[in-house]
Amino acid sequence: MQGILIVDKPTDWTSFDVIAKLRGILGTRKLGHSGTLDPMATGVLPVFCGGASKAVDLQLDHTKAYRAVLRLGTRTDTGDSTGTVLETAPVTAGERELLDVLPQFIGPQMQTPPMYSAVKINGQPLYKMARQGIEVERKARPIEILHIEYEGSPAENEYTLMVRCSKGTYIRVLLEDIAAAMGQKGTMSALRRVAAGVYTEADAHTLEEIQAAKDAGPAALEALMLPVESVFESLPLLVVEPLLTYRFGRVQETLHKAVSKGLRITVGYALLLMLLGCVREWLALGTVFGLPLFILALHLVCFYAESRETKKNRNPVLRTVLLWFCPAVSLLGGAVTLGTGLGYEMHISTVVPVFVGLLFLILGNYLPKIRQNRTMGIKLPWTLQSEENWTRTHRLSGFLWVLCGLVMIPLSLLRLWSGWLFGALLAVMVLIPAVYSYALHRKGI
Repeated sequence: MQGILIVDKPTDWTSFDVIAKLRGILGTRKLGHSGTLDPMATGVLPVFCGGASKAVDLQLDHTKAYRAVLRLGTRTDTGDSTGTVLETAPVTAGERELLDVLPQFIGPQMQTPPMYSAVKINGQPLYKMARQGIEVERKARPIEILHIEYEGSPAENEYTLMVRCSKGTYIRVLLEDIAAAMGQKGTMSALRRVAAGVYTEADAHTLEEIQAAKDAGPAALEALMLPVESVFESLPLLVVEPLLTYRFGRVQETLHKAVSKGLRITVGYALLLMLLGCVREWLALGTVFGLPLFILALHLVCFYAESRETKKNRNPVLRTVLLWFCPAVSLLGGAVTLGTGLGYEMHISTVVPVFVGLLFLILGNYLPKIRQNRTMGIKLPWTLQSEENWTRTHRLSGFLWVLCGLVMIPLSLLRLWSGWLFGALLAVMVLIPAVYSYALHRKGI
């Protein structure tokens, strides 16, 4: 399962606590989150699941929106109400002074990270040093406050602010600076992230809701997931439909033209065999008509199998293998048939294994490049569930298939080939990847 799950992080949970909980619910270790939230904070925490974890750093809109509460009269070591009180002072300012100073904090500015933060200096997180009573010099970083809106006073000496800011902004520091501009001591008493990039509270689900969806079945859990493409929703849509595809150093036709060319090769050989069979009596009717019809049917089956894949999952590598496999078989079958009919000694027991060995070599090179699909590849429940499992399994399979192909070709040419050896190689090619894939699944991959 892959996609983006927007979690409504509860208070007193770290972002890593949420990830650990989701690993148990989703049954996968391949999770990543965007934008760490402090334990006291709640709200929007995007979690990237499965193959979507690669898109964590691809978000283009890194702006965040927070609803924060400023409490005047105290200052703590952490900058929020969970810390130790360092100073207290009588409150001599209020709403009017707050509204007067807010405009000066809008726009680009430099902000020094607090000691209680995940920023690393010499590989050591600042919060670990802070807990040891160590304070080090920190470099100010550029941030931008895009918007600040006053939303009222929930309690005496407390003021709610809606802040929209750039990535890397520490709201605790901002509130302390606002209080200082008012001539007061201040700390943050509450914080909720209402938006992270393109994701908002409306997209978020509590851990209880996610667990309930898990219990309801895969379809319910899948319904909570957002597609990976959602990280690019803020960008205009650009559709590119190339007429030509470049491969192997030359221009090849696109899908429909490739199908047409493959069918022309197959039909051409069919007509040639039929014509020669009518002129000469040295070809059996079963060969003349049966082989071409079989190849045509095989070609159409392959094309149908590839076309079943959705546009999203359609794979150019898979398409190439399927669409050119049948013409290759047609060429070999036609050549062997014509050679036999013309009186040449065709060593089928040698030609066929060599061809199969070459096929294993080609497929072995393609297997690691095949993306997840339900048509071709090592299609096991756990490979289809985990993109990482699929990738690792197909890398091993590609190596084994190439190795088996390299074994088959020389043994066939030396006439040392046998059905028992072929069965043993097939067992190696099929069973080892299956066992390896299951072992990865047991490890949570």
